[in-house]
Amino acid sequence: MALRRGGGALGLLLLSAACLIPPSAQVRRLARCPATCSCTKESIICVGSSWVPRIVPGDISSLSLVNGTFLEIKDRMFSHLPSLQLLLLNSNSFTVIRDDAFAGLFHLEYLRGKVFPLDHLIKDLLTSDLALWPPGTVTVSSCHILSVIVPTQALYHLSTKKMADVHNRFMMFGGKNRSPNTPSKCQGYDWHHIIIITILTITITIVTITIIILTILTITILTITITIIIIIIIIIIIIILTITIIILTTTTTTTTIIIIIIIIITIIVFLFRLNDNTNSILPVQKKSWLSLWIDKFSWPVGSLANNHIKALPRDVFSDLDSLIELDLRGNKFECDCKAKWLYLWLKMTNSTVSDVLCTGPPEYQEKKLNDVTSFDYECTTTDFVVHQTLPYQSVSVDTFNSKNDVYVAIAQPSMENCMVLEWDHIEMNFRSYDNITGQSIVGCKAILIDDQVFVVVAQLFGGSHIYKYDESWTKFVKFQDIEVSRISKPNDIELFEIDDETFFIIADSSKAGLSTVYKWNSKGFYSYQSLHEWFRDTDAEFVDIDGKSHLILSSRSQVPIILQWNKSSKKFVPHGDIPNMEDVLAVKSFRMQNTLYLSLTRFIGDSRVMRWNSKQFVEVQALPSRGAMTLQPFSFKNNHYLALGSDYTFSQIYQWDKEKQQFKKFKEIYVQAPRSFTAVSTDRRDFFFASSFKGKTKIFEHIIVDLSL
Repeated sequence: MALRRGGGALGLLLLSAACLIPPSAQVRRLARCPATCSCTKESIICVGSSWVPRIVPGDISSLSLVNGTFLEIKDRMFSHLPSLQLLLLNSNSFTVIRDDAFAGLFHLEYLRGKVFPLDHLIKDLLTSDLALWPPGTVTVSSCHILSVIVPTQALYHLSTKKMADVHNRFMMFGGKNRSPNTPSKCQGYDWHHIIIITILTITITIVTITIIILTILTITILTITITIIIIIIIIIIIIILTITIIILTTTTTTTTIIIIIIIIITIIVFLFRLNDNTNSILPVQKKSWLSLWIDKFSWPVGSLANNHIKALPRDVFSDLDSLIELDLRGNKFECDCKAKWLYLWLKMTNSTVSDVLCTGPPEYQEKKLNDVTSFDYECTTTDFVVHQTLPYQSVSVDTFNSKNDVYVAIAQPSMENCMVLEWDHIEMNFRSYDNITGQSIVGCKAILIDDQVFVVVAQLFGGSHIYKYDESWTKFVKFQDIEVSRISKPNDIELFEIDDETFFIIADSSKAGLSTVYKWNSKGFYSYQSLHEWFRDTDAEFVDIDGKSHLILSSRSQVPIILQWNKSSKKFVPHGDIPNMEDVLAVKSFRMQNTLYLSLTRFIGDSRVMRWNSKQFVEVQALPSRGAMTLQPFSFKNNHYLALGSDYTFSQIYQWDKEKQQFKKFKEIYVQAPRSFTAVSTDRRDFFFASSFKGKTKIFEHIIVDLSL
């Protein structure tokens, strides 16, 4: 029992002694070094570990994790090591750093490792008592290079208060205590700076490429001012980029300076290259744009001699008001459309200009540019563009002039109108002037006699009428009727004069039709001669053949017949026909170079172009024309055209080819069910109306296209 009591007293003594031992000493005895780590009294080094050791003494001051396999640094992952002063995280596999990953490391002085997102690091560092050891050696990782204290540009994303806190906690670069071995700046940025630097890099690249292109291409007088402005803008951009990059980082200052030097050298080379007097394949090589620019504003004498120049930019000399003399000898000008402006300038300038010799094309070789007759034919073409669209259907269009104004009469059977349009000299389009109403109007033909204006209105029902313009009413009023018994189904109205007397004929297409000629007798129009009946005439055309008056009538039941005016009887008598041309819908005559031609429209088969050879009409050309209702010739200046309107396809415009002596396809236009094409000229502008039986009436303008522009 005594022994037991003694043993119990010994146990109590040992228990009391254990309570007096510090806790840290207890842990130090109990803690074991992990299998993947190497431990000392104050440091632990772990290689290939998949986790951060947790059963370690809490007063460990140094922890190194090398080749770790863990994928992220979690929140407060090192908070169980509050005494940690040195943390090395080299060559690990983690890709994510959570918020507050380094929270609780109040004594951390040295942090080194893989790329760290700077925003997370700054947040944790601001809450720690980090002191630099030595100054300038704490390394952060968003810079992508592990050698920098918190970079200045990272602080741009912090508030003023936080920035002040960071300045208070860390020794910034350039401070008194900066270590001489400390790297100067961070080479990396967060994503905001990456975007900015990328944009700046692209901009610098574009600027450099632009200057290189300008260096390759010789700029002549025409673009001198523009080139100088471009260079000034480039210099301003370089200055702005330099300031911006220097503000963002100083480690790229050397690179920036190198880029700027390269760009400045490029600009200098560009200027001197243009001023180089050596031979070049470029158009202007011996006299730079810089010297020409000086000439342009101050010198009265200019020289581009012996430069093998083939072409000059358009209007390059247009602003040289003080130019007295210009030497262009020794060059090889191509006298094509590109030289047209120079040809015109030589004709107008008061300056003394040396002879400009042509080396091409072959027809102008060794000729002087001044001796070229004209470039109008070679350097111009024509086109038809829609000028105005009228929102109604029509079947025929006629034009007339009265008191220096241009008018157009349009037959509209569906609207039962004969619409009269007037050219508006201010708005430059055709506007409504008057409207003659009727029943199924198929034709409106204007007749001018002295100062009087008449319009023959042909109707399918209710008879045809003649209207006269009344000055007091400023509109057309009915003047007389045309006998219903003579005209049943009018299809065409043709106006003509013989021996200063005015006539018109109405072609009747009814089975018992009687095409009739009407004559003006100073009081009105009366029926003068009835032509053949029972032939269903579709068109009548007045033609002067060898100084004699003729009428050609086309018919669905026979070939076109020719009637000749008999001066004795003062009547039309049969004279002949046009063989092998059955089912002709319309005949139109026109002249080119004093030669008489006919166009014959056929709905089935090919339409024909024929020429008078002093004895008969002979075929010149056949035009495919299935579904055609009109083949209308018209001319503007020296351009001759044929408009072929078809119900089944696009309408075709043909142009006369002088060399081949035939019409060639020129342009396609879309008009629904075209029935007539009429040329109208006004205010030095040319138009042609395309009537449409099923769609809108279109007005096309004939324009001249200058190929030298």
